[in-house]
Amino acid sequence: MNPGNAEGRPRQSGPVISESSVATESKVTQRPAAAPQSGLDLVVDMESIALQYAVFAGWPVFPVHWTDEHGCSCRKDCGRDAGKHPRTPHGVLDATTDAAQVAAWWQEWPLANIGIATGAPGPDVLDFDVKNGGLGMETYQRLRAAGLLRGVQATVTTPSGGCHLYFPAGGHRSGAPKADGKALGLDIQCQGKYVLAPPSRIFGRKYRLTGKRHRQHPAVHAADIPAILQLLSPAPPVPAPRPARERQPGEISPGDDFEARADWADQMLLGGAGWTFVRQRGAALQWRRPGKDGGKSALTGGDRGDLFSVFTSEAPPFDKDVSYSKFAVYTLLHHGGDFSAAARELRRIGYGSVGAVS
Repeated sequence: MNPGNAEGRPRQSGPVISESSVATESKVTQRPAAAPQSGLDLVVDMESIALQYAVFAGWPVFPVHWTDEHGCSCRKDCGRDAGKHPRTPHGVLDATTDAAQVAAWWQEWPLANIGIATGAPGPDVLDFDVKNGGLGMETYQRLRAAGLLRGVQATVTTPSGGCHLYFPAGGHRSGAPKADGKALGLDIQCQGKYVLAPPSRIFGRKYRLTGKRHRQHPAVHAADIPAILQLLSPAPPVPAPRPARERQPGEISPGDDFEARADWADQMLLGGAGWTFVRQRGAALQWRRPGKDGGKSALTGGDRGDLFSVFTSEAPPFDKDVSYSKFAVYTLLHHGGDFSAAARELRRIGYGSVGAVS
């Protein structure tokens, strides 16, 4: 898969995404005979290139394991992650633009692959995957046809034949859209993720920069991630609301009937929820929340009418300085705030009445 730039036209390749002249693979040294790398004859100066990403592009980088004829440099059986997982203890959280730290890392691990932390201040990256029959190419073509790949800053082809499209960060979340539960071969790499950057290698196969534009080019802009998600994974249509049933003359709703007949001390209300009656002051009844040994936490009745008025923040599911009807208290205690479910249950146990028959 080699889509070139976002408009489908190939661009001249280059090692970094910047107008500055960046260290390329022309800066090489002869590989020591004691340290061959998968049959390659030359070693790329990864330190210089990592510094270009960090200093000139302003993208946080960190070292990633590499591969050789023995497998991953961690010397474990990493499978598909060989040469792709972090070399530092905290991975992408260690990523930095500090030149001294970047230089120190690659002086310690000169063959390390380069990881770029995605999301601001790094780029957002659309990662199109074609491994194992992945649908990355089809997804790429759909987005390109819809005009949703304009604004790309750089295009990178991956060792497996997929591609990475780099965009200025837009404050979006990472994700992998699906359609009907099926993966679409696209990973949206934003905040908290990372990608391997050119010229990182996996068993000798490189990540290659195949198209680039300066970050201040007028055609470069953030990807429209919401539009991409809407095209690939459209939200299901919202069902039309059912018309409310007209109440018949003389009909009493379950909630109204419950308000009239229930007592605050009932098991369906405060009595069954661990609240303790404290005392009566005038027309108001004082209540203490569960787990409290003294004092009062709420009132019923009084100047506020026949409502449950809470003045503590430690009585879930109730909020401080909020007053509740009996029906609301019952609904919160027994139905998680679902008033429709509460009304159905009250009707089932005998609350409410149908209209009078004339």
